Amino acid sequence: MRNLLHANFVRYIRRPVTLLAFLVSLTLGIITVVGSMRQEWYDGQLVKYFKSDLSFDTFILFLAVIVTVLNLGSEFSSGAIRNKLIAGYTKSGVFISELLLAVLFSAVLYLLFYGPFLVIRWEYLSRLDFLFGASALLLCCILSVAVIMVFLCFILENRIVAAIVGMMIIVVMLVLSDELYSRLTRPEFYTEYVYEDGHTVTMQADPDSMKKPDDVVEVNRIPNSGYIGGVTRVIMTFVYEASAYDGLVEFNQYISTSQIADVELPEDVARTQNKYIEEKVSTMKRETAYNVGIMVVFSCLGVLIFRKKNIK
Repeated sequence: MRNLLHANFVRYIRRPVTLLAFLVSLTLGIITVVGSMRQEWYDGQLVKYFKSDLSFDTFILFLAVIVTVLNLGSEFSSGAIRNKLIAGYTKSGVFISELLLAVLFSAVLYLLFYGPFLVIRWEYLSRLDFLFGASALLLCCILSVAVIMVFLCFILENRIVAAIVGMMIIVVMLVLSDELYSRLTRPEFYTEYVYEDGHTVTMQADPDSMKKPDDVVEVNRIPNSGYIGGVTRVIMTFVYEASAYDGLVEFNQYISTSQIADVELPEDVARTQNKYIEEKVSTMKRETAYNVGIMVVFSCLGVLIFRKKNIK
């Protein structure tokens, strides 16, 4: 196994596409450091905060797909996988070695992208109680995509098809996440306000989340026919939170929560913000667990399927 890992590592690291992907990841990381700072005046004080670009995070997923597919796909197209099996390596050993290298190179992409931001902004990022958890989530999102791509490459044995499928998976993640978010955030009830002069106004929000205006004489709770509940909601929530793209969205929201200036917020605002952070941390933990689960499931499936697969 060690010889197999070493030989493949040397061969992969020398390929221009790998080095180019590393360079692009580092460049995006530096751009994130430079452009992530924002500042606004709040209650007479200048507040600085973070707002990283989500599109850069998403691009790292595409880089992980490209590096994994081109490196592993070339092994199949050149017959190297078959030769390894002829040389006496087991199918499980070959799969695991390729999986470990894909995880390693994807982790390097993560470090090159997030490392500059983490190091240069550490003085401010260290104020985030959940910084380690947010960093772990970002890493798991990238690694889960790499593991899925290794699985596809071994099943399809064609780097072009695997690359197309991999890109489609990420695109579907983007589209599906937005659609699921739109459906899951629909309120269970609408709020109907009846004013003193008799006219009514319907708000697309639950009455419990709205502050009653002074000139409203009646508040009605109207059921929302578009609200999704029950088992369907549980399934949709799981699919939404298990998506690597949603993990990137959550990561950006975590980082953007960090304010550099020590501003004393009003009690009600501070209470709302703390509740928001608690909910985000809870979601972060679930999404990290989901991505780890995805890696374990696809790794085990890959080993089981490849062991029974005939190599041409």
